[in-house]
Formats: sequence, structure tokens, C-alpha cells
Amino acid sequence: MGQVAPFGGPLAVSGRDFNLGAMIAFDEINAAGGIGGHRLKLVSRDDGYRSTETVRLVADLIEQDNPVALIGMWGAENIHAVLDKDLLDKAGLPVVGVRSGSSALRSKGALFHVRASYREEVQRILDQVQTMGSSRVAVIYEDTDFGREAWADSQAALAKRNLKPQAVAVQASNDLKVDATVQKIVAAEPQAVQLCGSAATIFCTVA
Repeated sequence: MGQVAPFGGPLAVSGRDFNLGAMIAFDEINAAGGIGGHRLKLVSRDDGYRSTETVRLVADLIEQDNPVALIGMWGAENIHAVLDKDLLDKAGLPVVGVRSGSSALRSKGALFHVRASYREEVQRILDQVQTMGSSRVAVIYEDTDFGREAWADSQAALAKRNLKPQAVAVQASNDLKVDATVQKIVAAEPQAVQLCGSAATIFCTVA
């Protein structure tokens, strides 16, 4: 098995946690005799959440290690970059546990999803907000493929409920200086704020 994921960069914690969990699971399976008598091995590469590195490392991993599948790939932009190079189809490789909720990836190649799409998440979030009696919703989204798609999904979900965003703020990609963004949202006095961004950006915004 192979994994190209962010073990450094803004999503390092998530990437490392997934990798550690996978290695623990593989150790348990191997201790029980493996699969059909074959032991599992995980070969990992750090792309730092940079799509150019994702493409390069996936190509290197396929050529050097000949994996039977890839697991836990991060980021819509990163995965699209790999798909655009046709690396997976040429190697006949599936990707299990895609770590992106992008709707655009739902019908692409041999990608196996184990999480909800951003569209589904946004719908559930707004359902919960309305259950709490809130109608003034502000949105902060990160200027990435993920953030822009989640914002588009949010607009559609708000319109479906006859709501308009109380305020909208865009946060630059991988920029942890969020003071101006937060001040803009606070000034609008929303009852709820929907955050669409990487874990590091979200943490700084909430903190």
C-alpha cells in the first residue's frame, strides 16, 4: 500500500494521525496472519499539501514501490492534479479513503470515499443552525479549491432555506493571520459562523 499525504505543512497533524492509525491497523492485521498469508506494508511520502509534490511523489511511488492501492490522499486540488496526469488509471490503482469531500471527485476514477461530501456537510450544518433557532449566518472560507467549493455549496444551501449570508470573508490560503477576517465577521453580529478551511486556519479563527 502507498500513501502520499501531508506529513508537513498546514495539514500535518491530520496527515500524521491518519498514517499512524493505518500503521497500527496494518500491524494488527499482520499479527493475525495478514491477508491471504500476505503481510501488509505501508510506504509513505510527504507532499506537504502541495499538489506539484503530490504528482511527483505518486509517480515515484508507482515506479519504485509498485503498490496495489493508495490510501488517505488529501486535498481536492492535489487529487485532481494526479488524475489530470492519468497516473492512477495507467497503473490500475484505486485510492481508498479519499480525504476530500469535493463533489467533483465523487465520480472520478477508482476513488473510494468513506466520508460525507462538503455539500452534505453544509446541509447538515445549516439544519443544526436552524434547529437552534438561528437565521443570521456568516461564512468564512479559505481561498482554496476546497474553500471555494464549500462556499458555493453554502450559497446553494442558504438559498434553499431562503437565507442570505450575514457576512462573507475570504481567508488567504495557508495564511494564519486571521484578525481582519474575524473582525469583519464579528462586526456583522451573526448568530452562527460557518468555517470552510484547513484545520490550521480554522483553529486560528476560533482561537
